Amino acid sequence: MADMVNTKAQRDGKVVLNETSGAATQTIPWAGVCDERAYLIVRNTDTTTAATVVIKAGTGQRADIGDLTVTVAQSTAGVIGPLDSMRFLDRATGKVTVTLAGPTTITNVKLAFIYA
Repeated sequence: MADMVNTKAQRDGKVVLNETSGAATQTIPWAGVCDERAYLIVRNTDTTTAATVVIKAGTGQRADIGDLTVTVAQSTAGVIGPLDSMRFLDRATGKVTVTLAGPTTITNVKLAFIYA
């Protein structure tokens, strides 16, 4: 399980997204991230199959809502968020866990995390 690289947005500016090749499981370090200003960008380059992205419930007060499962169609990109640490953050590790599932080839999925 690898940590994704966070990208901090710049007001009235441009940043380069740090895309990560998909893996069965990856984590997002949450230190310094503001709730309701955090987004996961998913790009599915598979030309035939949708990708299933699961943001795992953490240990916060809203964790009982459960995991968030999103399907990203083939050859498309999507933005998931804003993300809420009270639902998704594992307080013991300080990270949010993201898994990829489905019949698509995981390496055809690229992920980026951006926050303001």
